[in-house]
Amino acid sequence: MGMPITTYNVLNALDKDDEYNTQMARNTLRTFNAFAFIIYDPDADENSDFGQRNRAFEKKINEEFDYLDHVTGDKLLFFALVDPPKKWLRRGESRSYYQQLLDHQNAIISNDRGVTAFSLAQSLDIPYEMLPCLVITPNFSAEHVVWVRTCSDHVIDQLAWLGYKSASFRHIHAVNAFFADIREEINLCEGSGLTELESSLAKALTDVLSFIIADDDSGAREQALTTINELHDTLRKLKSDRQQLNLTSTEGADEQEELDSQLDNLSAKIISFVAHLNTQENLNLDQFITVENRFLEDDSYLMLKTVHRVLDLFNNRDFGGPSAVKPILDLDEETFDYTPGVICLAKVFEKEINFSVVHWIRESLRIRLPQFFNQYDHKKGKAVRDGVNFNKTHDSKIWSPPSMGRSLEVCRQINEPKSMPQTLTQDWVNLLRVWDVITSERNTAAHALDLVCKNSVEAVRKGLNKLSRDGIFKKLYWMKNQYKGP
Repeated sequence: MGMPITTYNVLNALDKDDEYNTQMARNTLRTFNAFAFIIYDPDADENSDFGQRNRAFEKKINEEFDYLDHVTGDKLLFFALVDPPKKWLRRGESRSYYQQLLDHQNAIISNDRGVTAFSLAQSLDIPYEMLPCLVITPNFSAEHVVWVRTCSDHVIDQLAWLGYKSASFRHIHAVNAFFADIREEINLCEGSGLTELESSLAKALTDVLSFIIADDDSGAREQALTTINELHDTLRKLKSDRQQLNLTSTEGADEQEELDSQLDNLSAKIISFVAHLNTQENLNLDQFITVENRFLEDDSYLMLKTVHRVLDLFNNRDFGGPSAVKPILDLDEETFDYTPGVICLAKVFEKEINFSVVHWIRESLRIRLPQFFNQYDHKKGKAVRDGVNFNKTHDSKIWSPPSMGRSLEVCRQINEPKSMPQTLTQDWVNLLRVWDVITSERNTAAHALDLVCKNSVEAVRKGLNKLSRDGIFKKLYWMKNQYKGP
């Protein structure tokens, strides 16, 4: 069956153990053996492959909803977590679980569907580029969920198989086998994963949804306050661990890399959650960074939009948004830690430079492109330049690019025009200058135990703006396409 079951109150009840609504919600949903919810970005750039895939998916599930509702049977409930189509809402009015748990007024509608999709993916450790995807669980108290990538061509087969499998799934001890079967049988779009949650799925989802509805729900405001405080505590802990690391050994360097990865992911989570507190619609990114979205990776462009939405809370205090929410974060630029903003903007630059200039270096080291674009070349092994390995991996499968700083040091050794990328000969000095600023601000933010001020994020923003004004992002885009291949 297909239907939105997810208001904040329903999921919040499922996360509790001592409330009347908890038992009512669980009893109402007890007839289902499994649940699958959909995460996708219907507002992604329609000119990109990613955007076309997500828009085609939305069109497909809306056109085929009645059929999917039928073929999934009565033991699987699939749903859209937010922004459910009106057709789905109308269809549910005659169903008992819908009548007891929901009504039209409770359906969650987001101000920016792309930011919402991004924040949900972040909360479940799903790469944004894997959207659209199905997230599957036997219950909302689960500490693990499995996700599989989907598309307009395969979603019907995937949901039909889940409906069939759910009809015979009854015992919690069979969860691992159930998850294994899912990843083996319906991983039709080359993407799947198993996410281990800190508590439960219901908690992970309400953490996100509380920010979306914080202006209208006092309980959600309280949870948003708790969540952001927990995230900031974790941020301070990571920065403290990062500062205290002894980097004199290889083991220490590996630990540094792991902490940096955790810091990147946590910063993206904080930024994507807080972005929902800005309820303005259709924010103009040109007021923040002027860049055409076609020149950037889809997640890079969305990250710019998300950081812009957060910073706009400070820059336009009279924007008419959720004034009741502002005390949650004490939205004062003098006391707010801008570390997540600095790290997220630096991550945008890092991805664009890795896909262009760093791949130019990889090609010069005879990494086979486009076959191993953004991948580890297992036949090549190490590919070293100036002491830096540009074909590193941790599991013999996934490519691990050098840090921004290490790649910058290699590029600084390139001083002759004939040795530079032909596309960037005239811009090489300016690119390295901006690269240095962004790397410095990112490293300072990652190490500083004191609050990182607004000037740091402004320095990174100005650097990105300069790259755009000088046409460098356009040139990096040309390089990326060359190495990605047709």
